[in-house]
Amino acid sequence: MKRTAKAASKKGFTLIELVVVVAIIGVLAGLLVPTMFDAVTNSRIASAQQTAKVIRDRSAEFFTKMDTQMHTHVGEVQKVVITVDNGTWSMTGGSAADWVDGVNHWNTLPGVSDSGNDPRQNTELLSSLAVSAQSIGTAYIEMYVEYAHVVGVSVIEGASAPACTMPAAQDFADRTFGYGGGDRAGRMQDGTVIGTAPILSLVVDDN
Repeated sequence: MKRTAKAASKKGFTLIELVVVVAIIGVLAGLLVPTMFDAVTNSRIASAQQTAKVIRDRSAEFFTKMDTQMHTHVGEVQKVVITVDNGTWSMTGGSAADWVDGVNHWNTLPGVSDSGNDPRQNTELLSSLAVSAQSIGTAYIEMYVEYAHVVGVSVIEGASAPACTMPAAQDFADRTFGYGGGDRAGRMQDGTVIGTAPILSLVVDDN
């Protein structure tokens, strides 16, 4: 009898018990995975929004300095595209004709590193950003500027080209964007995360 009792005490889980445990694990996973996915997505959105804010704030400081110290600014709405590739900044769009003094204060070099020794940081936006926003490693950025004012900035972190339609100047004026049918502000339907400054609310198309 003692041997039988000892042997019984060493028995493992029964098949039914194992099925119950697996079922419980499955239920918990079903509850936790979506929550974890949402947390990761929201974290990525917050990071992209912060990057967009940094670009907007540093750019605003540059435009204010140009306006007050050099008495020049951008005229009507202009769009520039900035790409950052492992710390090397490049720009497309923008020209000397955009500025009231007829001088190109956007950028005069094909690529700018984040070296603090670049004297152009005081007179050219791209060089200024390369120094003042060194924390940004790789990103695709679109910016709208009008009369020394940053209308809006949109950012895709870790990208060198847009994977979707980016917000336009009117979207920033309206403070809303469709996000390509995405389920929340900052996330496109295909999963692309866009940061904006100012933050654009999600507008839902009811049609």
